Amino acid sequence: MAKPDNVQSIIDPPRGRPRKGTKAAGASARSLRLPDVAWLHLEELARARKMSLHRLLKTIVARHLAKHLDKAPRRSHKAA
Repeated sequence: MAKPDNVQSIIDPPRGRPRKGTKAAGASARSLRLPDVAWLHLEELARARKMSLHRLLKTIVARHLAKHLDKAPRRSHKAA
């Protein structure tokens, strides 16, 4: 996986159809199961920051990745 240029590129990938001849950046939908109490706290935090819950989660994940991407050892994903 390629390293993103910055946090903003993780949060806001390009919208719309890619130009002819360019490859689209992949994005997949995933689910995150958390206790109800955690969701309530996240919703309150999102409201306080005047952003959607989805945007808050993307921001938190992007900042975490930006902070730890350089420090994390690279692992090979070879099939056993």
